[in-house]
Amino acid sequence: MSTLLARALERADLDPLVLGALADRLREAERGDVVRVHLDRPGDDGVRTFGRAELDAAGDGRSFLRAICVARLAGDKGAALRVDAEAIGLPLAQVALAHGADELVAPIARLSLEVFGGDEASANEKAVLRERELCTLVRCAGRTPRIVEHRGGVVVEREPDTTSRATRRFRAPGREVAAEREAGDA
Repeated sequence: MSTLLARALERADLDPLVLGALADRLREAERGDVVRVHLDRPGDDGVRTFGRAELDAAGDGRSFLRAICVARLAGDKGAALRVDAEAIGLPLAQVALAHGADELVAPIARLSLEVFGGDEASANEKAVLRERELCTLVRCAGRTPRIVEHRGGVVVEREPDTTSRATRRFRAPGREVAAEREAGDA
């Protein structure tokens, strides 16, 4: 669309939820419900990416989301809009998915997780858990995740890994206290 429409949308005093709903509806019509989750940093492939610089330029999260909506509504038909979750944080990135964005950059290498067992988790287990966490965030936004990896310069898309064995450590609050009480009573 035109830059004239973009200027009108930026200046319009539209309710942010209405603007977000319009952008998301257009995203659904043009791009479908699939969210491409990039587990590596993609190269310069021409996809418009919203990251820290755009968030700083917008000034706050609400204005940042408005910029994504305007990009969807006034941008090229069917163009991808990518959000850098590492740069802006996962909560804001998840909300951006409901405001017209359709790709997510979330490098796996920057996460530390605890898993069951006394030994340190393997890198593969950590990667599987991170991937599942990201896919759950995408599903909570009402969308379908697709994993995008870069292998030897080739972009590979696949379904999320649901079959690998990896378990996250979880301790219910108070579990240690109950165990100490039982040991003390014995």
